[in-house]
Amino acid sequence: MFPYLIEGREGRRSPRNESPKRRACEEDRNGNNLASRHSTGLLSPRCQNLLSSISPAPSPPKSPTPKKASRSKRESVYDYKSEAAKKVEMIAKSRDERRQRQADEKAHKEQLVQLEQNNPYWEFAQMINEYRAALDFRPLRETDPVIENQITVCVRKRPLNDKEIRRREVDVISVPTRNQLLVHEPKHKVDLTKYLENQHFRFDYVFDDSCTNDLVYKFTAKPLVKTIFEGGMATCFAYGQTGSGKTHTMGGEFKGKQQNFKSGIYGLVANDVFKLLTHPKYARMNYTVSASFFEIYGKL
Repeated sequence: MFPYLIEGREGRRSPRNESPKRRACEEDRNGNNLASRHSTGLLSPRCQNLLSSISPAPSPPKSPTPKKASRSKRESVYDYKSEAAKKVEMIAKSRDERRQRQADEKAHKEQLVQLEQNNPYWEFAQMINEYRAALDFRPLRETDPVIENQITVCVRKRPLNDKEIRRREVDVISVPTRNQLLVHEPKHKVDLTKYLENQHFRFDYVFDDSCTNDLVYKFTAKPLVKTIFEGGMATCFAYGQTGSGKTHTMGGEFKGKQQNFKSGIYGLVANDVFKLLTHPKYARMNYTVSASFFEIYGKL
């Protein structure tokens, strides 16, 4: 029989079968043991000389860690208080500015009241003036071209009369362009706040209070005179409430006993009609002119 050897579970392991990690741990432990034995003097002189000749590996240099600025608790409290103080100062500044603005508005309002002499409509007048200040006015002028249409609808604004001026009434009509009219209607909210309702209206032509009768005639009745000499029919009439300026537009200027019929639409039409009768183009046609006049007075 052949002799054989049985090793236990805790038998010797060959260096070949040991893992690198286990081998490193063993070497580290052995090194530590040698160092401890060397420190206690248990090693032989030969081993001590060998260990002393071996220089330890230099440790890598450590990067310097930045030092944090040391701030005391008192400084942080002061910083917090300074931020709060800044906010309080900003609030106080905005409050003072708001109070100053309100005081200026109140002083301006009192000044307007004194200028208007307790006019009950001064607030609406101020709102209308502010609205007009933002408009781009391009009213009708003499150099604008005349557009001939089958039907032309025009509106004319009259200025305030003497009675309305004495009563300190407000002009609520604005004419920004040649074909647009604005009516500034005063309104009140539920809380009695005053505001304006600006209503826009469009027409073929809009004449402001600076337009003369000659300008009105050029854009309204003058094209009709040419139409009737070419065999057509034409009608021109003025419509409006009492005191709106119909007589001034159609009849001319009436200032007390002084009356100028030539500046009205009637006189301007008659002047052009008789001029065209003598024109060579119409002189041989033997036209005759007849006129009639009637006035509707009172309620029908």
